[in-house]
Amino acid sequence: MEMMKKAVLGAAGAIALLGAASAQALTLDPAGADGQNYTFSGTTDLSYGSITASCTLELSGYITAGNETITITNNDVSGPYPCGSVNISNLDVGDVSNIDSDGGQVTFDGVDVTVATFFQCNDGTVVADFHNDGSNPSYFTIAQQSFGNCTLETDTPLTIVPADSYSSDVNVSP
Repeated sequence: MEMMKKAVLGAAGAIALLGAASAQALTLDPAGADGQNYTFSGTTDLSYGSITASCTLELSGYITAGNETITITNNDVSGPYPCGSVNISNLDVGDVSNIDSDGGQVTFDGVDVTVATFFQCNDGTVVADFHNDGSNPSYFTIAQQSFGNCTLETDTPLTIVPADSYSSDVNVSP
């Protein structure tokens, strides 16, 4: 009985240590970037069947290092018709994962896209890759992803807009 008790306590301790290691927050550089506003902008292709619109997508928000999340407070789609009629909703809090010295991934669940009264795609999952780059500002890319009849991908990376951001770069690491 005493051996079983020690084994259970040892297993509980190992589980607690593993949980503590996985709960480690990400690190931001510059250090003051936690909770500060950043804006990223680039070109995104949105397709519905054979119809494709190449639009400028601007995302504004902040990173919360302790929660390993990125919160999008505003998204703006602009460009030639029908870009001005594109509405992206539920693109709000993304979970940051797979963090290494090169960046990480951000997953947004439940994303809805509406283009005027033409079409609507609901409840999509969008995974954006965040890239740290030593000589250039960090940026997001979105590989081709489909949900409903919609396809979304970046045509040019979403890079930091320095005039609308806390700093001209931000890097993430474990």
